[in-house]
Amino acid sequence: MNLKYKKYDNYKPSGVEWLGDVPEHWEVKKLKYLGRIKSGEAIVNQNLSDNGLFEVFGGNGLMGFTNKYNIDNERIIIGRVGAYCGNIRHINEKKWISDNALILSLNKNENYNFCTYALKSANLNKLNTSNAQPLITGSKVMNFKISLPPKAEQNAIANFLDRKTAQIDKAIAQKEQLIELLKERRQVLINEAVTQGLDKSVKVKDSGVEWIGEVPKHWEVKKLRYIAKILRGASPRPSGDPKYFGSNDVNWITVGDITKDNDVYLKSSKEFLTKRGKELSRFLKKGTFVLTNSGATLGVPKILDIDGCINDGVVAFINFDEDNFSKLFIYYYLQSLTNTLRDKMNQGATQPNLNTDIVRNMFVPFTTLENQIEIVNYIETQSQKIKTAILLKQQEIAALKEYKTVLIDAAVTGKVIVD
Repeated sequence: MNLKYKKYDNYKPSGVEWLGDVPEHWEVKKLKYLGRIKSGEAIVNQNLSDNGLFEVFGGNGLMGFTNKYNIDNERIIIGRVGAYCGNIRHINEKKWISDNALILSLNKNENYNFCTYALKSANLNKLNTSNAQPLITGSKVMNFKISLPPKAEQNAIANFLDRKTAQIDKAIAQKEQLIELLKERRQVLINEAVTQGLDKSVKVKDSGVEWIGEVPKHWEVKKLRYIAKILRGASPRPSGDPKYFGSNDVNWITVGDITKDNDVYLKSSKEFLTKRGKELSRFLKKGTFVLTNSGATLGVPKILDIDGCINDGVVAFINFDEDNFSKLFIYYYLQSLTNTLRDKMNQGATQPNLNTDIVRNMFVPFTTLENQIEIVNYIETQSQKIKTAILLKQQEIAALKEYKTVLIDAAVTGKVIVD
């Protein structure tokens, strides 16, 4: 990516691979010559809460809150342990830093903001050499080299990056908001199409079902039990037993497989059952309509594009009445109900559960099969337009994030002169 900024007149080899050549008047120094480092302090869970006075940060970010603090002024926090070890955070207020993070204190003649940008650009995660628990040590960090301009230049670069990254972050946030609005628009479009049809001029009637509301006068409302036989899946026990799990014989379709994306069709499973495991589960043929029925991810529909067995967190629609109902129409209708079902099932329930009786007695509005197919075609055409718009915004966000990374890297290594 080309940056439209001037370069310095003269460069020299830094002697550090990731830095490359740096401006001739810049220095390359180990962090140990710029300040001091120490580990944070352990904190027990009983001292953590959701409403303490001070934030508690560990190697992977915010852990909670407490009423004590162990830093009270400007510092750089470096993740020490975990998958995100090496992540960088600039702190300028009272906080508690746990022993899963390192605390870097800089000398007075160094700019914290500049060094924060430089360390983020450097990707300290590469200092992790552990094959088990990811870990970086204070000594490795202190021997790490960064390039340093004079203090006045550090200040100017840091101020420039503060302004530019704020502008970029604002643009990203606006595009993310547009994506959410597009998703909401698609959901409203689906909700209206499957309960009100496409002709807004027709007379309506009360469906008699609170969450459906009014429907076109010529539509009917029917319980799902009259559309298909609703049966729950089954899971071989004990879970993970190699007699039942682990071969490539039969697709093992779990809640996680169904809820992993927003696709209509399920094309693969992550796990498999043995032939013996299949006998203790519920085997379904390709084309079967399924719905998750338990836990926080209940209410997600899918149509199987594979043969396989479903676990007991899923219900199947067997002997589906395809003469009168479109599976895709029912899919979009149930998809429109997902959040409603979760809210309803969560009321007072420790483990939300759509048991088969609840599913069987759920109401669905419907029109003729011909009209259902027309509605499905409309939903899919409009959804594709919205998906294309979302993809465009996602590509714009990715480009902005890349530009932000390249700009920071170039500024803190002296590849360009910033304004």
